[in-house]
Amino acid sequence: MSIIWYLQINRICNHNCIYCSNPSLWKMMSLDEVKQWLESIKNSGYDSVILTWWEPTIHPQIFEIIKMVHEYGLKPRIITNGTWFADEEFTKRIKDIGVELVHISRYTYDQKLNDYIRGVDGAYTNMIKAMMNLRKYKIETQITTAISQFNQDHLYKNVLFIKKIYPEIRHFVWNILDPKVMKKTQEAVDSLPDLNAITQQLTKTFEYLESIGDTFRIEKIPLCKIPGYEWANTEVRKIVKDESRKVVFLDERNIVEQQPEDFKYKYLAECEQCAIKKICGWIFMKDEFYKNVQVSPIKDKKCLEQIINKILLWQS
Repeated sequence: MSIIWYLQINRICNHNCIYCSNPSLWKMMSLDEVKQWLESIKNSGYDSVILTWWEPTIHPQIFEIIKMVHEYGLKPRIITNGTWFADEEFTKRIKDIGVELVHISRYTYDQKLNDYIRGVDGAYTNMIKAMMNLRKYKIETQITTAISQFNQDHLYKNVLFIKKIYPEIRHFVWNILDPKVMKKTQEAVDSLPDLNAITQQLTKTFEYLESIGDTFRIEKIPLCKIPGYEWANTEVRKIVKDESRKVVFLDERNIVEQQPEDFKYKYLAECEQCAIKKICGWIFMKDEFYKNVQVSPIKDKKCLEQIINKILLWQS
């Protein structure tokens, strides 16, 4: 079984995203606390740790933490909104200290919309600078995009824009908004995507990326919404590959461990007829927020074996 560790070293952010999944709590780990967690991660047998939400780069001891990660024989990765990477000296120090992979969140190519979603004027400009600096210092960069009402109609154009300014980016991840943990505001709820209306955009985007040899995955979506690309679903991959995930939070959750079966959510009566039901994550938050999702059960029993084989061959 593969284990992925996510370590939340602080809950303070320099953005104020409408649908933030980890709103600021003004909490921060001390170096001693980080050390304790790194010992646990090392003892788990895993070889890397992801410094994550939001926003790890503003931790005042970020460089000491990265050095500590290396001292434990682990590989550091960072999930970031990119703001600090707009500073070239910061980016150079991150490169010099041995961070080889950065996951940067990017919602849209539209400058006005981007800054509105993030709640910060100039966020778009900093994002462009960050991507240019990451490219200059040859730090491998992957893109994460939260799908919402704001961007679900231009996912393809967003990818084209990213590839134009940073063609070396070769891996993209999309996730469906999680109402359970995001801000408890009506504006956040209103931003939830329409899962019945995104198949065309996703298919067009996946076809393009596949044609140029790039890799991708998408989280929290029923497999029938991504026909032909079921193998790219995160939950299915974890179910098939028997992967688990541990996330260290700075809130009441403390540590959350997710086993393969935890990646299965709720499904409709129609799903009983589906030939790939046993590997599908079904419908995330179906009863509370995604009530109107329509499904199209897959009847071809050969699809199950084909999807499993594709996942086992796909190593990204």
